[in-house]
This record gives sequence, structure tokens and C-alpha cells, in this order.
Amino acid sequence: MHTQFKHRVGLVIWLYTPKYVNKLKQYGLLHYVSRKLKYAVLYVDDDQVENIQEKLKKLHFVRSIEISHYNELTYEYDGLLDALNKKAKEVNENKESIELFSQLEK
Repeated sequence: MHTQFKHRVGLVIWLYTPKYVNKLKQYGLLHYVSRKLKYAVLYVDDDQVENIQEKLKKLHFVRSIEISHYNELTYEYDGLLDALNKKAKEVNENKESIELFSQLEK
């Protein structure tokens, strides 16, 4: 059994009023709603983004729509471990030099 996952894109939908936010559920997965800041996060399939954006713009309670940049983030941390080890060595060397200096003062 092979499961096929569809690539999803997040849409940030700015609203005039959050009163009609339940109507967004028919367009995709309603992930989050901020009633105070009047926006909602809706996840839709990648191949339907343009079509759904056009439909959402026609709704009377939608102010504007932004595409989330979450998919553009890189998750490669190749050099991160080396940089952390280097920083840890510098901290240890500074700590040792401070200990030697305090011993010399005594």
C-alpha cells in the first residue's frame, strides 16, 4: 500500500470580519483563525492555488490574500553543528583563561 501525499500551500486570508470564517472550510483545510487580528490560514492543494484564490477574492468578507512563504524555507543544517562546536571551544578556552588569570591573582 503506497500513500501519495499532495503538496499543500498555505494562504493567509485577511478578513473584514471573522463572522463568516466557517465558509472558508469548503475551499481547503482551515488551520488557524485569529478573530482579533482578522485573518485565517487556509491550506489548499498546490495545483489549485490560483483557482481558489480567484474564488476567495470574490467573497465579500475577504480583504486580501497572501501566499505563505513557509515552503521556501531551507531545512539544511550542514554547517550548523560545526559552527556550534567551534563556538563551544571558544567559550571553553575563554573560561580556562579566566580561571588561570584568577589563580595568578591569588
